[in-house]
Amino acid sequence: MSTKKEIKKYLVDIETPDAIMKFLALFNQIDKYFDKILWLDVFLPYNEKIKRIIKWNYYISWFVKLHQFQLKYFWEIRNQITHGIQIDWHTYIQPTDYSISQLGKYVKEIKAPPKCIDLFSKEVFVCHYDDNLKHVVQIMEQKNYSHVPVYNREERFVWLLSESNILSRLANYNDIIWAKVWDVRLITDSNYVRFISKKVNVYEVDKIFSERKERSDKIWILLITENGHKNEPLLGLISAGDTALIDTWVVH
Repeated sequence: MSTKKEIKKYLVDIETPDAIMKFLALFNQIDKYFDKILWLDVFLPYNEKIKRIIKWNYYISWFVKLHQFQLKYFWEIRNQITHGIQIDWHTYIQPTDYSISQLGKYVKEIKAPPKCIDLFSKEVFVCHYDDNLKHVVQIMEQKNYSHVPVYNREERFVWLLSESNILSRLANYNDIIWAKVWDVRLITDSNYVRFISKKVNVYEVDKIFSERKERSDKIWILLITENGHKNEPLLGLISAGDTALIDTWVVH
């Protein structure tokens, strides 16, 4: 009877092509990373790991939820490979180059998802609540801005100036030359604007917009700062109109 050592040598030298080795190595990276996320030191079935990650609010939870069927399919391929080998030393499944390439992308997205700051880092135009309204409106028209964050002279965030509220105010204001930003009703609804940390990834951003849409809640602006605090310097801005760019990264 062959020893386990002999069986292992047989599999590696004769019956285990490079494609299988690459696929198993990539899959194990995902499996082990799930263990790390869940702080596991005991065995837990792969499908149960997926369920737990989706249930709780980990930074990869939304990605795993969106791609759970593909992730489970990778697991089925892995089982076909390893169980076939265990039965009679032969494998009946050999991963294609495409499947290995796709699995490699999943490894990258799970272990190092793109951060929102990587896509939406920009110099954000802001104004002060006592600025001349006409000057602010001119800049908004030139740059095609629909929303502008408003700060006081202590550089503390006041709220948001919107194009629609400006138009509403001007309809009842005779002389814009003397108008100040504070003459316009600012958006103060915390559901409309949210601050997020630069460490938030694009899948978490997609989750925010998707869940708000499902509940018919309005959230149009995400303001990016170092730690997600409202009185930190702005590093970027994401609006509802940017969801098309987010969709290029997130496959539903």
